[in-house]
Amino acid sequence: MTGTKHSKYPPSSAFRWLNCPASVLLSPDDIEEDTTAAKEGTLAHKIAELKLTADFWNDNKEELEDCRSNPLYKPEMEKHTDNYLKYIDSNKSSTSKVFVETELDLSKYMPGLFGTCDCIIYDNVLNRLDIIDFKYGFGKVECKDNPQLMFYALGAIDFIKNKFPEINLEDVTITVGIYQPRIQNINSNFINYKDLKKWLKRIKPQIDKVLNQKIERNTGDWCKWCDRQIHCREYQHELMDCYVEDFFSLSDLEISLNLERLADIEKLLKKLKAYAVKQIKAGHKFPGYKLHEVNKKSWKNEEAVNEIATENGLMIIPSPNQALKKLGKKKFDELLGDQVTTTPGTPQLKKER
Repeated sequence: MTGTKHSKYPPSSAFRWLNCPASVLLSPDDIEEDTTAAKEGTLAHKIAELKLTADFWNDNKEELEDCRSNPLYKPEMEKHTDNYLKYIDSNKSSTSKVFVETELDLSKYMPGLFGTCDCIIYDNVLNRLDIIDFKYGFGKVECKDNPQLMFYALGAIDFIKNKFPEINLEDVTITVGIYQPRIQNINSNFINYKDLKKWLKRIKPQIDKVLNQKIERNTGDWCKWCDRQIHCREYQHELMDCYVEDFFSLSDLEISLNLERLADIEKLLKKLKAYAVKQIKAGHKFPGYKLHEVNKKSWKNEEAVNEIATENGLMIIPSPNQALKKLGKKKFDELLGDQVTTTPGTPQLKKER
């Protein structure tokens, strides 16, 4: 994607911070880093952008090759981005203007708010405006009442009005759409300028809470995508409340709901563990816990080990740990002790005794 700037209040997370101001107001300094999935999405967006902006004078070939040499690149990205281009073509006419990866200034609606819209299509003859968001993830995204797209629609209108001052905003036909190729999710929704202004008026109190630094925590569906989960007491309290005191009186439906919650608990615990390991490495202490480095053992020369095993009537043993378990320490040291090399392993979180 073209820009590297990040908004303090990203439109892509508006669903979360509009419902839970604390999710941005109480942001820890060291939040979870971008996941592999997020980095894959960024790469797919870059490939799509380069294909969309290629023309007779510049085919973007070198930049595309750089993307294809990225370790996260997968051949399927070609199919998905090509289909995305076809989708854009299907939504434009001969009189349309297409704007790719357009940074939108949204500060008039909320100070500090801006974002990058994947694709804006405007037809000044038909007075039609299309806002398309390219999503590369697997979690289904709906465009109806989607705050990110609503903000982008407002910004796109301002952007187009600046380029075509003569347009009447009340008459513009506005369509917001999601293109999500990996799960075949393509959906769009019509909205007019008046409805956008009504929506903006409706969320104004929520925007004011954020701007006025009102620390308000609210749990809901938005918590699933919040990178502040490990610091949120409310989310963890709700997540862990699994009716354990009266478990056997639960209905089948309630048990199913708890099983769904279990997946979220496992994800949270994984994040908590990764965070604790990172913090301990940096010198922080969590009472009762320490890092334990388990050394990794491997063979110096597998052929030599196989010869020793054969000479002693042993089956070929794949790893030093398996050999030690089978032979015992004394026999292992005698036969294979000098064939082992040790390298530092990944530090593991361990409870102190």
